[in-house]
Amino acid sequence: MTRPQLSFTEKLFVRLQHVLPRVALSRAMGCLGDSEIAWIKNALIGYFCYRFPINLEEAEYSDPRAYRSFNAFFTRALKPEARAITPDTSALLSPCDGTFLVQNQWGVAQNQAAPGDDSASVQNSPTLQVKGHHFTLDSLLAAQSHLVERFQHGHASIIYLAPHNYHRVHMPCDGQLVSMIHVPGTLYSVNDTTVKGVPGVFARNERVICTFETDHGLVAVILVGALIVGSIATPWAGIVSPKSRRVTTSYYPPLETAQAQTIQLKQGEEMGRFLMGSTVIVLTERDTLTWSQSVNAGTPVTLGSPLAQWTA
Repeated sequence: MTRPQLSFTEKLFVRLQHVLPRVALSRAMGCLGDSEIAWIKNALIGYFCYRFPINLEEAEYSDPRAYRSFNAFFTRALKPEARAITPDTSALLSPCDGTFLVQNQWGVAQNQAAPGDDSASVQNSPTLQVKGHHFTLDSLLAAQSHLVERFQHGHASIIYLAPHNYHRVHMPCDGQLVSMIHVPGTLYSVNDTTVKGVPGVFARNERVICTFETDHGLVAVILVGALIVGSIATPWAGIVSPKSRRVTTSYYPPLETAQAQTIQLKQGEEMGRFLMGSTVIVLTERDTLTWSQSVNAGTPVTLGSPLAQWTA
């Protein structure tokens, strides 16, 4: 597959991201988004509603001035009937609203990666191709070999959340939380232009990898940060922002308190949220899925819609 050609404007957008202080800019925007000063938060929310097709009729509070901050508005809850999720243990459900980018089984690169691609440095490692670029499972999972081994014969599905989408992430199936891994990284945009122009962007960006034991093996839900994303949060840990810039792993229950209560989440329960837009990647452990024929690259999906049926 040849890489998509970028226009001059698209190339300029990608090059600008290379020189911007992306992490500092994103953290600053996160702080601004937390402001509860009325004129600041109302101006931010007003511009956002003008710039993007926000559907406030489905929001729990339809008055944009009712939100205490821009971040509260951005992570707004929906009315219960807006996304009425029907539990279906035979299906893998979409964990969020967004645009489906890819569904595929991890393969092995046979010197297919061009110079600059992530897979060029790790030959014969499980890889996935998105928008003409390859990236490896090893890099996506921050070289966590025990996870790479379990997911290398499974599937990956990638969903992009545009700014106007609902930005809470829910469980695609029932599961018990095993671990949460914070992977520090850069913060490129994850829109279509950047995905085409920056090799392996999903494996370069900051991300939170949550793993769950399920009736169908291990499932990972990966929340990928992006340019201007202030923070990633989970119900059990709050905002995930370790002081260390190294890969940080938390186990559940903690290893030193193995008798602590486990965290069980039902299909459809909230498991995370973005303070600004990004991408969700779902990994399954084995080739145990039959994908819905209605789900293809570029297809809009909504929270709770079936992506695939479990076959085992």
